[in-house]
Amino acid sequence: MAGGRSHSKMLPEWCAARQALRSVIIAAAVAGSGSLLMASPGITEATGFGTGFFLTSDGHVVTNYHVIDDVDEVRVRIAERDIVKASVVKTLENHDLAILKITVDRETPYLSLGDSYSVKLGDPVFTIGFPQPRLQGFSPKLSSGEISGMKGFQDDANQFQISNPVQAGNSGGALLTEKGEIVGVVIALLKGGENVAYAVKASKLAALAEIADKLSGQVREQKRKTYATRRKAIAAAQSATVQILTFTDLPDGAASERTNATSSQESKGSEVRYNVRLQNKKTKALHEGYAILGWKNGKAYGGYWLENSPTKYFLTGVRNANAELVVQEITENEVSATGKLSMKIHNGKAVWSGALYNTKDKRSFTIWLTERNPE
Repeated sequence: MAGGRSHSKMLPEWCAARQALRSVIIAAAVAGSGSLLMASPGITEATGFGTGFFLTSDGHVVTNYHVIDDVDEVRVRIAERDIVKASVVKTLENHDLAILKITVDRETPYLSLGDSYSVKLGDPVFTIGFPQPRLQGFSPKLSSGEISGMKGFQDDANQFQISNPVQAGNSGGALLTEKGEIVGVVIALLKGGENVAYAVKASKLAALAEIADKLSGQVREQKRKTYATRRKAIAAAQSATVQILTFTDLPDGAASERTNATSSQESKGSEVRYNVRLQNKKTKALHEGYAILGWKNGKAYGGYWLENSPTKYFLTGVRNANAELVVQEITENEVSATGKLSMKIHNGKAVWSGALYNTKDKRSFTIWLTERNPE
């Protein structure tokens, strides 16, 4: 009930639109969906996942800032067994990097920083991570590729473009040479591009270590590790790679409820009804309406319409490496807007929120989709 008002007069339109939208729900890959979790204690309660790696022998872990941003607790899963609480030592938000620290009773295997300035176009690189763990499982996965661009997204000189296939859950993994040296940290993929992903260069990680207390000296002084064969480099990387688990302080039972909501909505053929609020960022004009978001094999396909408007806006979307839903709005068989939405559970209901950018008239909007009560 958007805005607390009744919209029962629109039910015939709703039913007609629902039937129309059912016919266009299509299949694609989903980031992070799945059904029953069969994993060690602590994983089932996690509300987010990522990848990290040890930078020192005393438990300093590198991951992405977006993986640990706006969460209440971070834990690290080591060697696919032990789950240890982590603290945040330092972050570099503009380059999506974070350094964590865990306390363990033994030395941790670590990876050594390489020279990202010596990397050349076409150099082979690999990463190990935990992509889509609820779907693909909780064991580490290898992804191989090459440096496909010396600059990253929109020619960002602080990033590499890489051809490694990465998915949600790979964020924060080390990008490594065939000798096992860190030349980057995986940060994102380009939705719609075939094997187009990005990694922030190791020089930025070195800069972060410089501003973290005593860490840069420790990194320089510890034994530098390189490996004679790719197989040995992969084995070392696997030992030093960890899974990042994040937890959000939701009401009792909300963590499992959030997992179930994602699974049920994104399972094959599932449809969810929403109330919609759309606000023009410049004029603050607010419009309300209805939406249907359907999932089949993980791709979202649905639409929305607003009160007092005859236009129906169709939506398609898939999740990116940051678990955001990257959407396209289609009207009259043309893409009319693009945007990103993120989901949270509020009072037991799924709420999608984010921004839409109208590609025709260059207007920006904030959109909220709030799950409706069953009718």
